[in-house]
Amino acid sequence: MWKLICANTFVMLRSKRLWIGAAALVVYDLGIVNFTISGLRGPGATGLEAQVFGFLGLAALLVPVVTVLFVNTDYHDGTYRSKLSVGHSRAAVYLANLLVSALAGLFYFALHLLVALPVGYAGGGTFLLDPGELAVRMGASILVLLSLTAITVAVSMLMTHRAVTVVVIIMMALLLDGASLLENCLAQPPQVRDVTGTVEVVNEEGETVLRYVDREGRELKVSETEMVPNPYYIGEPLRTGLCLVNDLLPGGQIFHLMGLTQRQVPAWSVGLNAGAMALLSTALGLGLFRRKDLR
Repeated sequence: MWKLICANTFVMLRSKRLWIGAAALVVYDLGIVNFTISGLRGPGATGLEAQVFGFLGLAALLVPVVTVLFVNTDYHDGTYRSKLSVGHSRAAVYLANLLVSALAGLFYFALHLLVALPVGYAGGGTFLLDPGELAVRMGASILVLLSLTAITVAVSMLMTHRAVTVVVIIMMALLLDGASLLENCLAQPPQVRDVTGTVEVVNEEGETVLRYVDREGRELKVSETEMVPNPYYIGEPLRTGLCLVNDLLPGGQIFHLMGLTQRQVPAWSVGLNAGAMALLSTALGLGLFRRKDLR
C-alpha cells in the first residue's frame, strides 16, 4: 500500500487541478479577508475565527471537485485494472486514494491559514476564542474535511462516468443549501407577536428600528402586542429528527463551525459526527467497491 500512496501522491502533486485550486483559494482568501477587514476591529468585531473557518464553505466545493477529478481519471486511463493485476488489493487501492485526497484537503487548509492569518493580523484582527476552544474547532474542521473527502471518494470510486463531477458538485450544493434551509426552519421561535406587519423607521438617534403596525397601518407599542403560537415552528418529534440529520451531514457541520446557526452545538460534537460520517462513508464505499465490476 505504501507504493500506492507514494505513486498517488506523485500524481496528485503533478496534477494541474491541485495547483489551479490552490491559486483560486489564494485569490479567494485575499479578496474575502480584505473585504471583511473592517469586521476585525471595533466593538462589533467578529475576530479572525470568521476568516479561518469561512474556508469550510469554499472547501465544500473545492476539495470534492479536486478529489473526484483525481480519483475518476484512473477509470478512464485503466489504472485501476493495472494496479489490481500486479497484486494490489481493492482495499489498498481505495484507501490509498482516500488518504492522498485527504492530504490534498489538508494542504488547502494549511494554505488558507498561511494566507488568511497574516492578512488578518495585519488588518488588526485577533482571535476571540480561547486557545482550547480554537484547537477543538480546528480539529473538528479537519474531520469535516475528511468527511467531505470520504463521501466524494465513495461516489467517485463507484461511478465510472465522467458526469460524476457534475453529480458531486450538485450533491455538495444540495448539502449546503439543505443545511441552510433546515437551520432557517429550526430557527423559527415557538411564539411570535400577534401583529399584521412591521415597518422600518428612523428614530431620533438616526438608527433604523423595527416598528409593529396593525391592519390599518397604525403603530403599536411592544407592550400592546400579544404572543401567539408560531404556525411555522417545528415541534417534536420532527424537530429532534431534523436536528440530528443536520448535525450528521457535512453541510450542517460546516454551518455550525462557521457560526451561522442559532443552535449552539459544541465543536467536539461536530467533530465526532464528522468522524462518524467519514467512517460510515468509507465502510460503505469500500464494501461496494469490493463487488464492483471494473471491466
